[in-house]
Amino acid sequence: MEFAELITIPRCDRVILYQPHQPNINGTLCITGHHLIVSSRSESQKELWLLHSNIDYIEQKQQGMTGGTLWLKCKDLRVIKIDVIGADQFAKVVVTLEALTNIADPTLHYPFFYQPMFTILEDGWSAFNPITEFAPILKGDEWRISYVNKEYKVCPSYPSAVIVPKGIEDSDLVSIANFRQAGRFPVLAYRHEGGAALLRSGQPLFTQNNKRCKEDEKLLSCVLGREEKGYIIDTRTQNLAQSAKGQEDIVSLGKCHVQSHDLNLIEWDKSNTVKKGFQTYGTPLRGGGYEGELHYPNWRRLHKPTDRRHNLLDSLTKLMDAVNDITSGVDKWLSRLESCGWMNNIKETLYCSCLVAQCLDQEGASVLVHDVEGMDSSLQITSLSQIILNPDCRTVRGIEALIEREWLQGGHPFATRHAKSCYTPQTQRNNRLHSPTFLLFLDCVHQIYSQFTCSFEFSENFLVFLFENSYSSQF
Repeated sequence: MEFAELITIPRCDRVILYQPHQPNINGTLCITGHHLIVSSRSESQKELWLLHSNIDYIEQKQQGMTGGTLWLKCKDLRVIKIDVIGADQFAKVVVTLEALTNIADPTLHYPFFYQPMFTILEDGWSAFNPITEFAPILKGDEWRISYVNKEYKVCPSYPSAVIVPKGIEDSDLVSIANFRQAGRFPVLAYRHEGGAALLRSGQPLFTQNNKRCKEDEKLLSCVLGREEKGYIIDTRTQNLAQSAKGQEDIVSLGKCHVQSHDLNLIEWDKSNTVKKGFQTYGTPLRGGGYEGELHYPNWRRLHKPTDRRHNLLDSLTKLMDAVNDITSGVDKWLSRLESCGWMNNIKETLYCSCLVAQCLDQEGASVLVHDVEGMDSSLQITSLSQIILNPDCRTVRGIEALIEREWLQGGHPFATRHAKSCYTPQTQRNNRLHSPTFLLFLDCVHQIYSQFTCSFEFSENFLVFLFENSYSSQF
């Protein structure tokens, strides 16, 4: 496909550009295969270069034969207004932009055509090699690097090299992958000073004929030393974790009551036989389960519901509706801010991350974090925990390595999650696929940065840069 087939009008004169906090521009609109450009051809005014992939939704209003107005609502949260003169030109601009913003083939996107005009100082593809990043850990006798996934057949969303306990063979990892959602078996994310390990994975699945996965139990046992205890932080609600269970061979394994202010106060009530305290065995099941006390005796499961991926985009939409409403008074605006739920999502995510950091640092206990697939809230929690505990992750190179390790190599589906953002109408988006998970993570980092500014090598401008490039970039 040639871009020329989609561009019905490459140039349009006498347009007026309106941008927030910028002077209006009277000039020429040019449309290329990847950019929308508005220029006054004056050195005193900046040009607008907008990637088509940054446009989330195009709102239009035609004004008879005189032309019309476009509101380009962008994934970086900007709203850009353009007045176009002439009904025919206006219609062609709309058709062209609609076509160029909906190109599905990723090889036609700008990064595959971009040629940098500067000297590349470092090859980003090899800058953060797992062997180099985990070199101090691999020198010991507890962990090794495995290439079981070198052809990406065991787990398509994992990298070719992962860090696993030395006592686990590659054949064991294959069995565990079949037991965990999306093949995401437990892997090492971070090893804290003193030896406590932070792992992440997908949720466990019930197997046919209720067969246990002894390899999975063995892996988690290898993480712990003799008589050590660990915590499993399940970011799903307890009801969701148990919703897939069947109706046969119900075994009561108890209900865990946790005092959130003290991890030591954990009470196991094995006489509780209400339905929500059951673990089920029997028929093959769709969906997932959880690690039961019977087979994981040294691990304590804590449910900390932060896995709200399906609701995050709606929450962000309500937040931006409130931000863009300039008619609201202070009281009404604060009420809308609270009701949108975005700040509550930040609070719950930070609370869970601090809990994990407390387990690793103060308790000296290893932690396994998982949600459903281990691609969203799990990555938020493991990343934020490292930022809290590890000063290196608060440097520029450190957070770059963290994002590469936890988010890119960790398998977060950026292309899917960021295909649509908050300005896309609800009828045109799928909340199960589209979610601002990474944006929530960056906002959480910003909250920590706001309180401990001197502990960070970078500023909030760097976080904004990461946000903008995660949705639309030349890289």
